[in-house]
Amino acid sequence: TIAITSKRSEPIRIIDWKGQSVIREIGEGNWMTGSMVSFSDGGKYLLLQEIGFSDFSQNKNRAIDYEIIDIASGSLIKKFDKVQDVVVSSDEKTAISLNNNEISFWSLPSGERTKSFTVPAAGNALALSPDGQTLAVSQPVNAADYKNQFRKDKKGLKNAVKYKQVVTLFDVETGAKIKTIGEFYDLIYNLAFLAGDEVLFV
Repeated sequence: TIAITSKRSEPIRIIDWKGQSVIREIGEGNWMTGSMVSFSDGGKYLLLQEIGFSDFSQNKNRAIDYEIIDIASGSLIKKFDKVQDVVVSSDEKTAISLNNNEISFWSLPSGERTKSFTVPAAGNALALSPDGQTLAVSQPVNAADYKNQFRKDKKGLKNAVKYKQVVTLFDVETGAKIKTIGEFYDLIYNLAFLAGDEVLFV
């Protein structure tokens, strides 16, 4: 089964690609600029992401809309306005949103918020591990954390702070920082754990 989005006036089409037939049409995600679509791991929900006119901004986080759709009924379960990112847990019981520096957890399908914690200077992307215990969040480079590493290269540190980002892992239960992955990346807009493995795509 695949899901296809088109222009604003067209519904999302759920297609049986083997039988080459349209199973269902869903009239959600009607943003002017269109949407990106992905299935939750168990195939129960669609996560729709607004395609902004411009996602890129060096010094400002993006603010876009998301919707979670129940595929069986075609109904809207939860809408998120002007946030950086949203993910659905592998067991499909929880959605997690990133809004400024706040990480919020939402019960599915009720859409009720169950808890939240703050991640200082959060970026534009987050990912939840398949076991639901670890959360990856993009962040800008903090100069104080790398002064020793760049002791003889102050210009390099300045460029890293201005142009690069890192990924930090947090404990879902407590919100405590586990560690920061020791790599620098360009602006990060997508993070994803490989299902069933301890591999994170950046």
